[in-house]
Amino acid sequence: MAYFKQVDYPDMPGNTAFITAQANLLQFLGLGHDTTPVELDEFYLTSHVYETERNPWAWLTRYDSTIRIDLLERGWPSQSPAIVKFHCLSVENPTTVIDGVQVPNFIDHYAILIDHAAKTIIDSYDGDIKSGEPYGDPVSYAIYTTPHQNTAALPSLTLAFAILGESATFCRL
Repeated sequence: MAYFKQVDYPDMPGNTAFITAQANLLQFLGLGHDTTPVELDEFYLTSHVYETERNPWAWLTRYDSTIRIDLLERGWPSQSPAIVKFHCLSVENPTTVIDGVQVPNFIDHYAILIDHAAKTIIDSYDGDIKSGEPYGDPVSYAIYTTPHQNTAALPSLTLAFAILGESATFCRL
């Protein structure tokens, strides 16, 4: 299965990595959504989700009301699939200038955790399946659930978003 890549959407406004990860999650779960990141972003714009929902973790629940946020925690999710947020130092642009001072350029990057034990991800940047360990460890996550989950195959299936703290981890962005 081919997954969406944020590099294919250079002109999409907003948080392309986050929206791409959400579209990939919908595709990975097989919820019947063939929604591209551009279509998801357009839904959020036309439905005023960006304006009315202050919690970005809840945006996906506005697209599919059967998805719920159940829990906010710290650390790696103990179940998969999950959407993880990495906060890491950019490889392409490791520094930036703020108020005339050169400082580290930390960026946010998102991926789907598809195997929590092996820490395997679908990277939203290039759509590739790879190890998530080079991005560092999550510092928190939000667990999501949906009635569409195949509980016979995955008895404790949850969806989670994780936030990584600032570190010297590098992202290829």
